[in-house]
Amino acid sequence: MIRNVSIAALVALTLSGAACAAPPPPMPPAASIGPPAAGDWRTPDPENLMVIDTTKGRIVVELSPEVAPKHVERVKGLTRQGFYDGRSFFRVIDLFMAQTGDPKEDGTGGSDQPDLAAEFTFRRGVQTPFVQVADQTVADIGFIGALPVMTQSSMLMAMTADNKVSGWALYCPGVAGMARGETPIVPTASFS
Repeated sequence: MIRNVSIAALVALTLSGAACAAPPPPMPPAASIGPPAAGDWRTPDPENLMVIDTTKGRIVVELSPEVAPKHVERVKGLTRQGFYDGRSFFRVIDLFMAQTGDPKEDGTGGSDQPDLAAEFTFRRGVQTPFVQVADQTVADIGFIGALPVMTQSSMLMAMTADNKVSGWALYCPGVAGMARGETPIVPTASFS
């Protein structure tokens, strides 16, 4: 059971055991690994932290509004309404995922809020807080906050109208995400 959810809770906690889209960068030689320095740490924004107390312990998840702003705002709003209080993890698949947040406790429910358009990709510019860990010439791999992401190469920013490149989250162990129904929600446009 989820107890004392503060700040926000999630619709589906995805603890993916699947490999990330790219192999991790090579580890530095053991002699160069030491204790972290003060500059290796950052303070997450407390407004974007999700704290879930369970019978198995506490789970802390950092939300990423830079990547999925509408979904983060929805999770925060539902949490403030107490929507997630008392929910159980109704589906747990070892080394793959754990799901919670569904009022029907089976993955078919939802809130009374309208469905959100998908936020599978985002745009990254020079102002986006991105920490690069690998440059694969055609793609950059790194972190936005605690979220592992892959984006198009930063070199392409100068060639786009908005000076940004496309990016997407990498679902590795420990990454949280929202589940979606099968029906795509696509913004409508009027052509006259």
